[in-house]
Amino acid sequence: MRERLDGAAREQEDNSKWLSLIRQYADIKELDREMLHLLIKEIAVHEDMAEGKRNTTVEIHFHFMKQGSQLTVKS
Repeated sequence: MRERLDGAAREQEDNSKWLSLIRQYADIKELDREMLHLLIKEIAVHEDMAEGKRNTTVEIHFHFMKQGSQLTVKS
């Protein structure tokens, strides 16, 4: 029970940090280096060939978001 409460408290703290950062950059026009490092933990690009066509998937993993929270874009 204690572990679950600690985990929930950590998640709430991470969410608060994330919202604080997002508010600072709410009206951005361009993603700069500083903002990239503050908000994004990792960007992974995957490519494969299927039916003679190249498929690209981009995964963006954010700081302060629980494990598995990511944005995935496929083309």
